[in-house]
Amino acid sequence: YNYLSQEVLRVARSFCGSNLPVLLTGDQGVGKVNLAMSIHRYSDGWMKPFALVDCQAATPEVISDFLRNGLREMECGGTICLKEVDELDKKGQELLADALEQADLSVWRVTSTASAAIHRRAKEGAFDGRLYHYLSQLSLHVPNLQQSRQDLQNIINLFIIEANGRLGRQVTGVDAEALTLLENHRWQDNFSGLQQAIYQMVLIAE
Repeated sequence: YNYLSQEVLRVARSFCGSNLPVLLTGDQGVGKVNLAMSIHRYSDGWMKPFALVDCQAATPEVISDFLRNGLREMECGGTICLKEVDELDKKGQELLADALEQADLSVWRVTSTASAAIHRRAKEGAFDGRLYHYLSQLSLHVPNLQQSRQDLQNIINLFIIEANGRLGRQVTGVDAEALTLLENHRWQDNFSGLQQAIYQMVLIAE
């Protein structure tokens, strides 16, 4: 997550000292879950579990049962991260809102990730207002790669340094032509796609 802007990191750090729910919004591949994990790691409860709940994979009933009953078996507390919470349908949103109201979250913190469209959907009534109000008590938008173009060369250099360390290589940078290609490419998976490409290029570079 070091590729994120200083302003995003500053706001994220300020969230570490609070137990209020956090909503992280942004496109696929910008590192929302990694940022949620970092907020957990730098909080007072860093030694406690980080429980990731994928709202795209689990049914609303399973998520609801986990919040109502499963947490009682995990009395240690920690952070629950609801990944892509806006993928739930209306019924699922209502079930989740009910479960959060009824669950004992006294020793748990709730974070969630969603697309930026969740704000508009909540305003238009397409996303459950009660659930949105609970999840977004603290909210932070994570910019995508297109919105971070001014820092792209620094981001590429950071990924090269990381790749060198992990792969045992000594690549020093990219030439002007390669940089132009990287800058003009539309990275569908944002930072994740760029990082994957850089790692592969570092590995095969002669």
